[in-house]
Amino acid sequence: MKRLLLIALTFLACLPATAARLELNVSKTAQRLVVQLDGKTVATYPVSTGKERRVYPPSGGSYVAHTPSGSFGVAKLERRHESRTWQVPMNYAVFFTEGCAIHATLPQHYRMLGRRDSGGCVRLTLSAARSVYRLVQKIGPEETQISIS
Repeated sequence: MKRLLLIALTFLACLPATAARLELNVSKTAQRLVVQLDGKTVATYPVSTGKERRVYPPSGGSYVAHTPSGSFGVAKLERRHESRTWQVPMNYAVFFTEGCAIHATLPQHYRMLGRRDSGGCVRLTLSAARSVYRLVQKIGPEETQISIS
């Protein structure tokens, strides 16, 4: 019986991991978010990622505004969130690290979408952020993969 269990576990370990149903692919070079559901592109949005230079937020101090690269799961969802660092709303936030999220930006920043302009997060228009947030809710955070390159 133990031998059969060991064979079954070995077989299962060799199977490929199940792909996420929802993929949020951010290109820092193109400043675009491509949303894919079950392997099909369902939306593409302009974004603003980190400025990649030293910034001085109103909360004080300074840091290099960098959007991390890599593959992430959804850390948490927050419909309404307030940035303590920048003292601005980050509505429809899909967090992928402790301090970085894909979220809505303020209308006065819309003209900067398509260029590096954020403090490290991935910024979208309100309607785009709402759509992404609702899709993550519907499909499920555990079925969502965020890739940033």
